[in-house]
Amino acid sequence: RVLVDDTRTVDDLADATVRYVLDTAARDTVTKLREFRFLASHEDAVEGTAATVQAVTSGTPDVLLIHDDPNDQRRIWTSATDPSALCIMKRDSCDVQARFIDAIIRSAICQGMMVHIIPTTGPAGPAGDIAALTGTSAPAQTSAVAASS
Repeated sequence: RVLVDDTRTVDDLADATVRYVLDTAARDTVTKLREFRFLASHEDAVEGTAATVQAVTSGTPDVLLIHDDPNDQRRIWTSATDPSALCIMKRDSCDVQARFIDAIIRSAICQGMMVHIIPTTGPAGPAGDIAALTGTSAPAQTSAVAASS
């Protein structure tokens, strides 16, 4: 049954939809960060750049949590032929340099990991605003959620 309120405008509906989407994204982000804290306490999550790169390269995580800071221009080596490859130093298997955040997201997606974009979290979140959750059974999908900090 659909109720029609003649006092609402299309703009009111658009505003309500945006509020709903933002609220849902924020709740999902809070859930992912709580899941990270729980799994980390049971050694089923890693955090920080080096540990997360190692985990993603091994293909073990189900979920990648990362803050996409546009000012973060760190570089990492990857492969033009193997999108899941990541290398700290140039190798025959990693011959293309790319922006770190873009490359690790690409690698995770190509391996079927769920990617969740998080706001910068400071000391309450994962070190370096990056983590990999290895103790979940999340469905393989990508969720790029814009969440305000």
